[in-house]
Amino acid sequence: MWRGPFLLLALLTALAVGLAGWHYFTGDDEVLPIRPVAQLTPVPITVGTVAVGLEKLPVQANGYVITQTYDVAGPYVQPTAALILVGLLGVALAIGLR
Repeated sequence: MWRGPFLLLALLTALAVGLAGWHYFTGDDEVLPIRPVAQLTPVPITVGTVAVGLEKLPVQANGYVITQTYDVAGPYVQPTAALILVGLLGVALAIGLR
């Protein structure tokens, strides 16, 4: 009586562990994608000076420095995988409480 449901759960568990191992090595870009982030930083630059009367005033312009860094955004939850996991846990709980 109990052998069938436990065998099914054992097969599903083995499949889940196998898929987890597979995605551990191949699924990094799906869960934690590395994305380039460009940053624009203003840098004030003194171009020259202008004589106004007895004073010399600086002439300034804005320069910009562009840098690029890499950021790990996420993690992103895969809704299909989450629904399958919740379903498996629900079946395991229903069989365990039976």
